[in-house]
Amino acid sequence: MEVSIFKKNKIYSRYNAYNDFLCHHTTEDMRLKNNLYFKFIYKLFLGIFVRVVGILHYLFNRTNSCNEYRILILPACSQNENRLQPILNILKKSGAKVYIEYQNTYGHKKRKMSFGYVPLDVPSDLLLQYSEGTFLLQKYNPKVVLFMQNSGLLPAIIRNSTQKVVTVNLSHGITYSDDSFSMFDYDYYFMFGRSSINFARQNRKRFGTTKAILAGSPFIDTQLLRMDNGETGNSIVYFSQWLAPEFVDEIQFSNNIVCEFADRNRHRKIVIKLHPLEDEGFWKKKSILVNNLEIINGTEEIVSILEKSTLSLIAWSNAAIESTIAARPFIAIDNNGRAEEYLKVGKYFPVVNSVENLELAIENIESSYAYYITACRDFVKQHVQKLDDSQGYISKTIIEILQGNSVDGEIIDENYNW
Repeated sequence: MEVSIFKKNKIYSRYNAYNDFLCHHTTEDMRLKNNLYFKFIYKLFLGIFVRVVGILHYLFNRTNSCNEYRILILPACSQNENRLQPILNILKKSGAKVYIEYQNTYGHKKRKMSFGYVPLDVPSDLLLQYSEGTFLLQKYNPKVVLFMQNSGLLPAIIRNSTQKVVTVNLSHGITYSDDSFSMFDYDYYFMFGRSSINFARQNRKRFGTTKAILAGSPFIDTQLLRMDNGETGNSIVYFSQWLAPEFVDEIQFSNNIVCEFADRNRHRKIVIKLHPLEDEGFWKKKSILVNNLEIINGTEEIVSILEKSTLSLIAWSNAAIESTIAARPFIAIDNNGRAEEYLKVGKYFPVVNSVENLELAIENIESSYAYYITACRDFVKQHVQKLDDSQGYISKTIIEILQGNSVDGEIIDENYNW
């Protein structure tokens, strides 16, 4: 493998433009960090350090020649890996060499920052992304790299390497027409269903061109399909969400309504299912004051939680899909229209913005439960394909790609002048 594994062309200006776009959409604290850290320390010290360490890694840590069945998977957090186990098992049985590396963005598990060789002509603002890309390619020499991310420059860097690598993005939720879903520079993009492709085509800022495949969800447990409806359930489950910096106020609004509802309705058991990346501190404090709140860890299997519930509450979580597959209607708690934009809820289920409206919506669902069971089926059809065996289909398609075969899909072109 040649030392400079990246094509030397005019892609750097596009990468810089996209990188600036990503930085612009972070919080004020992150922008301040970027300005100070990258301009003063990163450009001077790390510029030298990354290149020196990268060269040493290249010289002393080379991998064997590429295994035709070598696949590198980059989940965002440990929960993603756990829920991918059925797919991982099928890939391993097919003879594929499967490697897992956690990205350096967020998650319960993080790998140490690692540096690969970076060509001298790479701009300093792209140094860390290129270094991460070269490190992964040099260490694993994969034929396929599978991502689980909606934005970020790493997929484009790896796809445009001189190494013959096929890049795949495996959606972990509905693909939405939002700036945070801007990276499309993958060879293949596995999407939940038709609504995701429609959202993607509506996105005004797509970086890269991809081939979209209607693959369903990689996380659907088939036990959900066989579950009886929850009319006799004894609890209401609230699928809490990760307090990402840009959504703190919106999520906290939903959390506060759930807390107030639980306090006003002590006869009801309210189960709080934490997000895998969520800190439990807020809910622990609330559960001390409101004794009908039960906190469930983010790694707990969703099947066992939904089995005992009659309906669920969300802000705009993808858990709405699993809830409706299990024939559990849901109510969206939302004060800014995000649930409607993202999930198209209003046609099927109530959207509320106060405790009083939440109480009325619950009474309505409980008194018209059969109607909302039908709504569950219609909601799922809108968002998810391959419901019966999405994990098998995804595994089979990845194996086809590993074998060098082309897979049919729908082309989604880049539409923004980066």
